Amino acid sequence: MKHLIALVAVVLVGCMPPPKTIVVPQEVKVAVPVSCIKAEDIPEEPEYAMDGLDKADSVDRKGAAAIEEVEQRRTWQRLVKIALKQCTK
Repeated sequence: MKHLIALVAVVLVGCMPPPKTIVVPQEVKVAVPVSCIKAEDIPEEPEYAMDGLDKADSVDRKGAAAIEEVEQRRTWQRLVKIALKQCTK
């Protein structure tokens, strides 16, 4: 008899409709990225000195090109930093 009552209880519970869920709309703020500088204000990356070297070039030539490229990169980085500072205004 106890098994029958338990079986009936399980069947009745299985036949119940799912509980009603109450949906409450919530406002969610999503940050949207906005460009702070124009595309034409971004400095072009230069052609670096080591890009034009061949494998057959001398070590002295490669060394001089490496030093020159370091300066080119520093100059370009300064220009990029100047452009990025416009975003903090």
